[in-house]
Amino acid sequence: MRLLSCPSGEWEIARALPDERLRPGVHSYRGFRIALRRPQRRLELPQGMVTLVIGFEDPIRIANAVHPAWTPYTSLVAGLHTRAALGEHDGRAFGMQVILTPWAAFSFLAVDMHELAESVVDLDTVLGARGRALADALAAAPGWAERFALLDRVLTRACASGPVVCPQVLRAWELLCVGRRHLPVGNVAAEVGWSERQLRRRFQEQIGLSPMAVTRVVRLRHALHLLTTGASATATASACGFHDQPHFQHEFKAMTGLTPAEFLAHRALGSVGPACVDRIAGRVTSVLLPASAGHVWGPISTRRAIPRDDRVKPPRPETLPLPERAKVAKVPSDDEVIVVRTPEEFLGMPEEYQSMAKRQMLIHAEGELSGADDYIRVFYPLAPNAEERQVCCERAAEEINHFKVASAVLSDLGIDTTQMSTQTLEERRKLFLTADFHNSSTWAERGVVSWLIEDAVMELLKEMSASSYRPWADSFRTVIQDERVHIAHGARIVRGLVKDREGKKQVQAAVDRLWPHSLDVFGNPASKKAEIAVSWGLRTRTNAEARRDWEVRGGAKVKKLGLTLPV
Repeated sequence: MRLLSCPSGEWEIARALPDERLRPGVHSYRGFRIALRRPQRRLELPQGMVTLVIGFEDPIRIANAVHPAWTPYTSLVAGLHTRAALGEHDGRAFGMQVILTPWAAFSFLAVDMHELAESVVDLDTVLGARGRALADALAAAPGWAERFALLDRVLTRACASGPVVCPQVLRAWELLCVGRRHLPVGNVAAEVGWSERQLRRRFQEQIGLSPMAVTRVVRLRHALHLLTTGASATATASACGFHDQPHFQHEFKAMTGLTPAEFLAHRALGSVGPACVDRIAGRVTSVLLPASAGHVWGPISTRRAIPRDDRVKPPRPETLPLPERAKVAKVPSDDEVIVVRTPEEFLGMPEEYQSMAKRQMLIHAEGELSGADDYIRVFYPLAPNAEERQVCCERAAEEINHFKVASAVLSDLGIDTTQMSTQTLEERRKLFLTADFHNSSTWAERGVVSWLIEDAVMELLKEMSASSYRPWADSFRTVIQDERVHIAHGARIVRGLVKDREGKKQVQAAVDRLWPHSLDVFGNPASKKAEIAVSWGLRTRTNAEARRDWEVRGGAKVKKLGLTLPV
């Protein structure tokens, strides 16, 4: 163990290596106690590692650097990211950090890692009572050495009993991490004896990102090292295999939010607090920012590339011109970019655009309320213990919050959702969903609803997060993060049940009944309205395309557990 501290008592950092049996999967431990007289904000860079933060006192706040919406966490799990995140505290922080490779996190957390990718989630949500007990035990330990020893014991037991990573995934991970230049995925797949499709599927399950995304993170990590050791941007671009310097500059800013020059300038400013800014020894992981700094990135289109002038110098709100679509009521052509930034612009769009968007938003708002009712009226009575009943209550509260987010967007368009919030589940059933969907009668069905139905809905949520109506797209930042946690919890219920014969029989019965409902989520495959919605940028796929993608992905989930799809 290595202990660093400030003579004035403002900070203390303890570092230790895990037990040899845990390495290299569990990379390192870090304890921290910070008591500064001012807030501190950091830009955390993509590293290809999963981070567990176990807090003992004051929470820290985390935000997406693209759309800063600060969320407080006492303890958290951060999956693999391809873009930087912002973290800040008020000057006080006390806790521990565990750095794991994604494949070790897969064994320890026992979740599909794609459910944590590009996300930060509360540790309690992932580990439940196990996470709370760990945090309490670590906080009560008398010193750092005892805490590190406790982490060794807990992680050794959990990893030994958790899911086992495929040797092909481990080999592919090693190949990608050793290379400092772009390595073709086809070459990696051939090396491990898999098809590219099989490699991508297993990588997303056990690592979290696709092999291509991992190569981007590894290449960025090497570029950060070269820049901070004195290499020029030109030399770095060449050494890391970028086509040219502009390609390097573009990729660097897309992943960090800074140009190489801006990054180096921030690194040169020094630190307030612990002398070592980086969270992982020997790596460039972080940049200190002024505590008053706003977001790093400007708006980024998730559909088609927006002209650069629109990104860098958007018109002032009071002078924003109405889009051309407000003048010509016809379906846009494939090469047109639809970007509707404000409610005023929305109300200037053709009636077809408005009616489609409003119906999409109303259906989503209704679904969130009905989801809350499901958790309280349907799932809560089925819960086998007090902890699961508490989870049902927490999920219901989150669904209602999602409804409020959607209601705020609708309210800006002059649409009042008050009546919807007063309706009973039976009244709302008549609008969009069949009654049978809400009639779960077993705990296995409760798990399958989250594991399959909510995951199918996630396909549509991701599309809406790319909507051409920006206020609607932006509203899904926290919604998608919450829903990923819901899906992960359903997956844990299902995996727990299929371990014995009777439980597997119950899950199979639940899949037989609910799989068709997961397909119904996508509506009529022959819908022409969905095709028009795609042309307006309100969807990214037609109903048939979305359903087909889900049949492949959802079907693979079912078959992986030794279950079958209904004929």
